[in-house]
Amino acid sequence: MRKWRQLRPKYYAALGGIVSAAALIFTGCSQPPAPISAALFETTTPRPDEPPIAAVAGTYLYASDVARHAEAQNLIAPGVRLGRDDLRFDTALQELIDQRLLALGAISADVHLRGGVQRRVSLARERILSSAALEAHLAKTVTEKSIKAAYDRQVELGRNTAAFDQSRAEIEALLTAEQVQQYVTFLRSNADIKILKAEETKSSEIENE
Repeated sequence: MRKWRQLRPKYYAALGGIVSAAALIFTGCSQPPAPISAALFETTTPRPDEPPIAAVAGTYLYASDVARHAEAQNLIAPGVRLGRDDLRFDTALQELIDQRLLALGAISADVHLRGGVQRRVSLARERILSSAALEAHLAKTVTEKSIKAAYDRQVELGRNTAAFDQSRAEIEALLTAEQVQQYVTFLRSNADIKILKAEETKSSEIENE
């Protein structure tokens, strides 16, 4: 799983300083503001299993969001715990605040309703879902048990004389690559896929006009 997260494409670009941050960061027992209505964000209501760390125009940000963003921006290595007293935490948080404000501005101006924008959002959602699908598959297939079994096979065949701890990372990476390829091959073998010829593409464009 760690190797997959390292290979996972970055979904977000750094926004550093585009918008001046205006957010309330929660401390002590302060209560989050009432959620705004009719927003297109999952974060307009507090998550039951995680307290918010910041409020931006009635929406919430969470430490897990900051950690994912920091990882995507290569501020931290996959799986590294990021404390709130870490300067990288504040860097990632401020970027997320800017990103949220820009997104809210896009919605307020109905930019999100434009056809081109909707297609880009759909593609971004597809990339995230594909990544999540692989992560779920790898969580079941690349386990401590499967890694140890692969190591034992290598030793039995005389292909590995190193200790397990020295070999573990490399074996995990190999198993991850194998499982990704096998899973995608399986999905392709059970799907109806057709690469359209230029003439068919042009015909489709005419029909959609």
